[in-house]
Formats: sequence, C-alpha cells, structure tokens
Amino acid sequence: MKKIFLITFLVSIYTVTYCQSLIRDNSFGNQGIVNTNYLYNSGNAIYRIILLNDHKYIGVGSNRIIRFNENGTKDTTFGINGEFQISQQINGGIYNIKLINDSFYFLGYINNNNSNSNDGLILKVTYNGLLDTTFANNGILSYNINENEAFYDLDIASDNKIIGVGIKKSYPWQKLFIAKFNANGTIDSSFQNNGYKEIYVFPMATEKIENISEIENNKFIIACTGRMNINDSYSELALLKLDTDGNFDLSFNTTGTYIMPSYRPFYSNVKFFGNLLYVVNIDNNIYGVNYDATLFKMNLLDLTFQATLIDRDNSDYFIHNDLSVSVLSMNRDQVNVYPNRNLFIKKYDSNGNLDNSFCNTGIYEFNLSDINNYQTDDLPGSIAIYDDKILISGQSQIPQSGLFGFNCIFTKFSQITLASDTFQKDKISIAPNPASDYIKVNLKDISSPASIKIFNLIGQVVYESIILDNVNELQIKIDNLRSSLYLLKIIDSNNNVYDKKFLKE
Repeated sequence: MKKIFLITFLVSIYTVTYCQSLIRDNSFGNQGIVNTNYLYNSGNAIYRIILLNDHKYIGVGSNRIIRFNENGTKDTTFGINGEFQISQQINGGIYNIKLINDSFYFLGYINNNNSNSNDGLILKVTYNGLLDTTFANNGILSYNINENEAFYDLDIASDNKIIGVGIKKSYPWQKLFIAKFNANGTIDSSFQNNGYKEIYVFPMATEKIENISEIENNKFIIACTGRMNINDSYSELALLKLDTDGNFDLSFNTTGTYIMPSYRPFYSNVKFFGNLLYVVNIDNNIYGVNYDATLFKMNLLDLTFQATLIDRDNSDYFIHNDLSVSVLSMNRDQVNVYPNRNLFIKKYDSNGNLDNSFCNTGIYEFNLSDINNYQTDDLPGSIAIYDDKILISGQSQIPQSGLFGFNCIFTKFSQITLASDTFQKDKISIAPNPASDYIKVNLKDISSPASIKIFNLIGQVVYESIILDNVNELQIKIDNLRSSLYLLKIIDSNNNVYDKKFLKE
C-alpha cells in the first residue's frame, strides 16, 4: 500500500490571506497527463523539456528533439512529423542541446573515420526543426584539432559570434578548450591561436563543462568541474571569467578564476540568472537515505554565496523573477517502499526558506500518472513554469512495463490562488483515519446549510453533498474509493472553509 504524507489540493490557510494550490490542468493531455509511451531505458527516451516563448515545449532526448503543442499533442509542423532526429544527420553523440535566439544548437562529437577519433560537433537547427543550411556545412560544424575533442556548451556573444567550450580527451588528461566562430560557423581566426585557446584548469582532469554565459557585455563565465588531485573523492567547481578575446578578466578574483569549495562529492545543474549563479552540490549515495543536496546561489560580482539545503534529492529547479526557486525532486525517504516513490515540488523564497504561500507548507507531493487506478514509481526530470502553469517531465514505471520499464511522462498543473474565504481546521475532525469502509466527520457547530466535497489526488470531486441541518457528526461511506489520500472540504453558510485530509486504505 502506498502512503502519501504531504499533499494539498485546496489549501488551508490561517493567518495568510493568499495562498497557492495546484490542480492538474485538464486542458493538457489526458486529465493533465501525457504518456509519451517512450521507455526511459530506450533510445527514444525524453530526459528534459525546454519551454518555448509560444508555450509550446521541446522534449529533449539523447538522439532527437520533439516539439509539443501547449495542450500536449505533438506539433507535426516541426521537423518530420514533429521530430528532429540526430541519428539521421550524424554518426556521433550529443552532450547538450541549447536554445538561443530561436535556434537549437546540438553539442557533442562526430566520428572521424579518417583518424579513428572524434571531432567536436555543433549542429544548428531552425525553430521549425530543419538544419540551418546557412550555418557551417549545411548546418553541421565539425571541429578537428586531432585530440579527440567534443563540445559541451556554447553562448552567443554581443557581437553575434559563437563561443564554443569543449574538452579534448587526449592522453593523459582531459583539458578544457575554447573555440570562437563567426555567426555562419566559420572559424574566427582573430581569436587567440587561430580561433582556439586551451585552458589548463585542473591538474588531473576537467571532467565536465557545466555552463557558459555572457554575464556582461563581451565578458562571459565558464563553469566546469574537475579534480585537483588524483586521490580526491570530491569534484571542484571552477569559474573562469574571460573576455570575448579569450583573455582572463583579472578583476574577477584577481586571476580570472575561482575554485568553489566542495561539500559533497559532485556539482550539477549550473544555471546563470543575470549576475547570479545557481548550482547544486550533491551526495553520490543516490540510493541511500543520506542523499543530501544543497543549492548554492552565488553573486558573481562579489563571490558571496547563500546555501539552501534542499533535503535529500534534486533533479531540476526553476528560478523565478523574484529570485524564489521551485525545486523538482524525488521522495528519497520512500527508498524502502519501492516501487511507490513520489515526486515533490518545493518552493523556496529568495532567502532560501520554504515559501509557505505555496501549498501552505512550501511543498507539494504528487504522483506522475496517478489517474488509472494504480500508483507508480516515479523519477524526476525537469520543471518549467509560465503564467500560472507548472510543466513537469519525468519517468513513471507503470505495471505493464515490467521491471525498469519507465515511461516518459509529462504533467501540467495550474496554480490557483485562494483568497477572501476564511479557512479553519479546528471545527472538524475525521475518524477513523486511515479508514477503509467509512469516515465519521465531527462538525462541531458548522452553520448550515453547508456543502461538503471530497477531492482525489488530481483535484477531482469524488463525493459531494449538502448539510441542511446543524449536526455534530456525519458518516460517509468510502468503500468505493480506491486506496489513496483525499481532501475533505466544507463551506458553511457564512462562507467559512474547513478542510481535513484522510487516507483510504
């Protein structure tokens, strides 16, 4: 039996006047859920989403991207039947996909059959899902410096030139390199050594390029991870500030570089927001209960930072304009109740405190595909927010998929702001709780007439009635409800609102 401990549909508030609650957006897919039927452990998997300005969104996989309409249907005007497949264009691999100025850039490597090694790859795709034939060789840029190189990220400078960052993997250690290209994909030979600059960051190896962003006019920051010593168990995060000519900005920590101390084995998910950098520092004990994670917010102007403990897990996060942060994660406390793990959305204010105006506690727990009379084991993917909508991607193990048969799922919530009603909790109680056949609701002087409703996990009304007379107790049969968490809500004749949660076994 699956037990869910925190869930809010229509939020109870006490001293707060306005509070946000979530319900599934029924205009999206099937009752707010889109099952792509792509298995997570297959080549068709979708790992994250990119939200577009027109509220369409891109599902990003390892070898393709798919564009979906706002309602969750595939946008067949994009590419070929809604998809752009990498494997049809190159023989290689993709490490990153980035959307800049309505163009998609695919970064990775392409196999070089002549040298039996890999060349760096930047592939440019138009907003409509077609190769941009005005860029490089019909949309494909292959970069060869004979050292088994690959691109991991890029940014477009103010002069519209492309700054590509990669790793060359020649023996004995991986090293970071920068290459600069003109807007049409030709090399900018005026940059450093014929368009190329090698940077020796870590004595042992640069492991990953996390992000690059132009944070000032003609100045950009590169974030990368690596190890200082061969026996180090922790990775370090290095920040490099350079101008678009490839020179270090010595006003940044006097050397142009800053090594951020590590508190847990590795860093991930670096994002820039103006002059702020956000990064998650996380434990690598991914199946243990001590899977702690910390979200750091660093001011890149003075290198001060703020740390927020985001409990046991993190998958993705969204930065709001007011610098509050919504975090998508998995309930690692449920590691021993596999296969019934839920997902969380946690909202933190700009100071790193849980925002109690979001679902009363700052936390919303949910199941990705809890609409078909079963509950599933879920893995988080990514989160995007616009207007009053929250779009989530993840993987859900449905029973017919078998062991490790995780389907890629999208779900969308609408945020509802509740106001003006007075919410109270102390005038009603429910027993037994948990219950299996019936519940008794003790009403304690609720003024009649009053409406009573019971909501399920996705905000649907599964029971409703009217209380015409003043009564102290009401018995409700619930034997026809499936095992789950429910919310009972009462609105009395004075427009007071009362709610209680109960668990149906």
